[in-house]
Amino acid sequence: MRKPNQITVDRALLLYVLHLAEPHGLLSDVKLQQLCFLCELQMFGKGFKGFHFEFFRFAYGAFSKDLDNDLTSLRRKERVENFTLSDQAREEAIP
Repeated sequence: MRKPNQITVDRALLLYVLHLAEPHGLLSDVKLQQLCFLCELQMFGKGFKGFHFEFFRFAYGAFSKDLDNDLTSLRRKERVENFTLSDQAREEAIP
């Protein structure tokens, strides 16, 4: 179970990943799950602390329920529409 500060870090990093992925074309739930899994794997390999998602094997690749819940939460709070950041989210989370 993630701590509240870990959830905050995960959501901020998720917004940043969405911001970086946006210019590269269409993004789907599966692609986002795979991208975040690979990001976490790279950060772990380099000794950085980053995402705190727990992934498990799924039919279409790595899947994290926490990541899915965070994306749903950001959509409910209108920080993300589909896979595009809102103007408010850009101002708050993107340097």
